[in-house]
Amino acid sequence: MSQHTTFSKPGCVIFVKLWQFDPADRHQVRLDMYSTLEQAGGGNQMVHLYQDPREDVCFFAVEPSMRVDILGPGGIEIFVLDGTLIDHNDPYLILGRGSWLRLPVGSKFRAVSGADGGAKFWAKTGHLVYAAGPKL
Repeated sequence: MSQHTTFSKPGCVIFVKLWQFDPADRHQVRLDMYSTLEQAGGGNQMVHLYQDPREDVCFFAVEPSMRVDILGPGGIEIFVLDGTLIDHNDPYLILGRGSWLRLPVGSKFRAVSGADGGAKFWAKTGHLVYAAGPKL
């Protein structure tokens, strides 16, 4: 069970992903992701939110019309927080704010950020090889 207190004067949206954490993992992370952004090349900024041998969770802030490449030998999940990502192979696949994409083990995600404002998104990689549904 996680413990958190969420507060924002203007309000906020809380993202909840069921079974996101390993029940044995009790490591807590608190950080201001905007103050820790690092240049990732090509107009992209990112920060590792959590990393261990099984998974890597990052936040990306991408300038308009920039290429995004994410390798996912252990699977990929992407959640778009703001802006758009346009799939490199299928320009009709446009991920907008609130879009969720899960790609299987061995996948690559290639996209271009929206020309009108770029994109901000959360990405989790490596974890799907360990994924198992809850025991009911």
